Amino acid sequence: MITPSDERLLLEMLMNKETCIRLVEEIRIKANAKFGINIPQLEVEFFEKSTTAGLAFRSQPKVSFNKIIMMNESDESFLQTIIHEVVHHVVYRRYPYAKQAHGPEFKYAMKVMGAEPKRY
Repeated sequence: MITPSDERLLLEMLMNKETCIRLVEEIRIKANAKFGINIPQLEVEFFEKSTTAGLAFRSQPKVSFNKIIMMNESDESFLQTIIHEVVHHVVYRRYPYAKQAHGPEFKYAMKVMGAEPKRY
């Protein structure tokens, strides 16, 4: 039986997922404009079993976020994580020969997108 508390948590999770999907799309559009690239619409998935906050897939237009971490992050950290994963797609397209996942190209792209160039 679902209690009112469970319903509130389910609603919060749904709102966070919807917010996440909307932000991924807004950031993707902004990145395309700033870097003159064409990142296709990104599929957004959610997972639970990991200590990783998010993942970007090089071979697919997809990002994935840890819904447990997502629900417990501050709004600022949550936004930075989303930007971080979208920026990986910027680097995949703009700098296809970049040797490091979080190297100079990634750090530059994070700064251009208004985010701190670090891991979240």
